[in-house]
Parts: sequence; structure tokens; C-alpha cells
Amino acid sequence: APLVSRHFDILESLLESGKWAIDREELSKSLRNIEFLLGSAPVGPTTVKRLIGLIDCPPTIRFGSTELCLQTLGIPKKLTSTMRLEAFERGWHGGAERGAPGYYIGRPHSGFTEAKVVEEICPSAKGFMKELPVGQLGYLVVKSSSAMLGYHGEAGATEAVWQNGWYTGLGDMVFALRNPQDSQLDFYWVSRISGLLIRGGANYSCEQIAADIAGVIHRNYGLSSSDVGVAVVALKLSSEHEDDCCVTIECSSPQAMAQETKILEELQDLCTVELAKSGRLDYLRSGPIPRNFKGALLVGELERDFKSWVQSVTSA
Repeated sequence: APLVSRHFDILESLLESGKWAIDREELSKSLRNIEFLLGSAPVGPTTVKRLIGLIDCPPTIRFGSTELCLQTLGIPKKLTSTMRLEAFERGWHGGAERGAPGYYIGRPHSGFTEAKVVEEICPSAKGFMKELPVGQLGYLVVKSSSAMLGYHGEAGATEAVWQNGWYTGLGDMVFALRNPQDSQLDFYWVSRISGLLIRGGANYSCEQIAADIAGVIHRNYGLSSSDVGVAVVALKLSSEHEDDCCVTIECSSPQAMAQETKILEELQDLCTVELAKSGRLDYLRSGPIPRNFKGALLVGELERDFKSWVQSVTSA
């Protein structure tokens, strides 16, 4: 059964609230007949422990992208439950030296896919496609016999993500560790560099969400993009496998500043009503939006600012 971690969040809430039709013991008995294949979002300690509690076995993980026909890495079937759990734990405990835990995404499929961690994926950057040592954080690139040939009618976009057969467009930061049981490389996901928000197993563009929110502001308050800037980043603040939609608005005109408090009070509800699933704003604040001299969003700086703001609010 292919699922995402969010399914088990919902199941657990139903069980705890007593809304599930059968008790936990009967449910566990039925679920032990199913092998769960989880993907689309990182699978962290909470979900793994949940599965062990329900079926006494960690899940199987798949990892890939549309361009690679969804799967290029996965947890091998030959690994026992104990080996799988130990592999998960190595990633969780290895976060101290890298600043973040690693979530186990398996291995390439021998004979069909290859994977490696490289220093840089930008052709003009120093260290481009240079393979990194085991344990070092870098960009994941893969080869796959089931990869798409390219984007239809977009030669430039195709060329930008294919380098001598290697697909460089995943936008994922990972590291690899040598498995002490069989000496094979296990890969661990740490973060995504592309501006995507993962929610319910689906990916949403942060840039598109910001544009949609700007539209809501324009329709309801008569303010343009020159009056109010909107920036969105995806941060895992309340869940280990789902992103929170973190929104910053920057009021720059007198008209916008006069309505700032009203916008902050109403915008989350307005977006919930007017936009699709991606319109759920988990955190909203006002403040400066960091940009470079070309006007491009400085994502890393905005993420740091937002985390500092959340910490200040929650500790107040």
C-alpha cells in the first residue's frame, strides 16, 4: 500500500479520539498483512515509531521524482526489520555534526539506478559534480534507466538538469553512510533547496503560493505588489515530515501600513476560504523581506529570520 506519513497522523488522531470503528488491537492485526511503502515526504521518528507500534515493523521507503518515474532509491527488501530500524536511527542520531537529522531514503536499485552526493550542481560553480566523501552533506544526483528523456519542447530546461546522464534537478540535500552490516551505502535526506512546500504528499511552489496570497490582498484590500510584498518559505516547525507555510508580508506604502494590523488579523482566514489546500497559512508575520540587489529573495536569510521570530513569539 503506497501512502504518505500524513495518513498515519490522521489514523492516530482518529484512534486517540475514539472515532475509529475498531480498536487498536484489531486494527494492528489487519495492518500486519500489509506492507506499507511511504514516500513523497521525509519519514521521521514519529511515523517510524507509530508503524512499529501498529505492525511491529518499520515502513519501506521510496524516493524519486516525476522525471525519474517516481522511484530511484528505496529501502531494499532484503533488509530485516532490525536492520531497517538501525539504519533509520543512524540518520536521526547523525544530525549533530550536520546541524539537522537525516531521514533514511534507502539505496539505488542495483543495475537500474545510481546515486551520488556531489559538492555542486551549478555548472559554473567550483566543485561542480565533484563526488563528496561518505558522511558529508551535499546535493543528490541520480541516474535511472527509467528516467524521462526530457521536457517536451523545452530544450533549455532539459539541458539545465541533465549532466552526462546524471539528473541534477532534484534539489535535495543528502548524505550517505556506510551500513556496518553489509558495507553498502545508505542515503539520508536532510533538506530541499528548491522553493517547494510539502503537504499531504503533494508539492506546492512557494513562489506560486506567495503570488496567490498577493492576489487575495489585492482583491480584499485594494493593495498592489508595490504596496505589500509577500514571501513564503517552507519550514518544518510543527511536524517532522510536513512543511509549515510561513508567510512574511512587508508593507511599504502608507496605504498598506494603515491596513497592516487588519491584514494580519484577517489574512489567514481569507486565504483558507479563497485558495486551495496550499492556501493554509500556518504562520504569518510582518517584517522586512531580504532580497539581493537584483530583487531575488534571499531564502536562507528569510528562513533564519522566520525561525528567530517563531522562537521569540513562542518563548514570550
